[in-house]
Amino acid sequence: METIDSNQEKIAPGQVMAIAAKQLNEDNIPVEAMLASVAKETAMENADIVQVGNTVFLGHKGKGANKSKMVGRAFNVDTGRNFINNMVNYLGYLQNKKFTHYASQFKGDTYLPAMRVLEKRLAGKDSNVAVGRSKDGQYVVFINLGTEPLTVGK
Repeated sequence: METIDSNQEKIAPGQVMAIAAKQLNEDNIPVEAMLASVAKETAMENADIVQVGNTVFLGHKGKGANKSKMVGRAFNVDTGRNFINNMVNYLGYLQNKKFTHYASQFKGDTYLPAMRVLEKRLAGKDSNVAVGRSKDGQYVVFINLGTEPLTVGK
């Protein structure tokens, strides 16, 4: 997998998403179709796009009773260590925006080690992470965000 260390070079969000989408394309979908789908998703009314390092988080805000919940995914081309820090800082961003829950799904094992490290990083804090598998074999991540600030300095 191609990685671009954000401590050395920060690339544009579109580049991050394009590179990461190609790398995670386990279904062999034509790249043009995949990128068109992602572009359409970013234009949705409830979409929230945030870049932290060389990771872009694409989330969708809940409505009504679910307004404090975010569902999303990460497009990452940063190093493993930076990806963990980027996730923690993104969770801090969500806390600042008054979100209490975040959920994500991913295929394959690529992000699983990072989720395990994130679980350990949040141990002892009032936020917690749970990782499981859905019936179709995808990994599902649920994060309950507490009030203790989550950030990592760079």
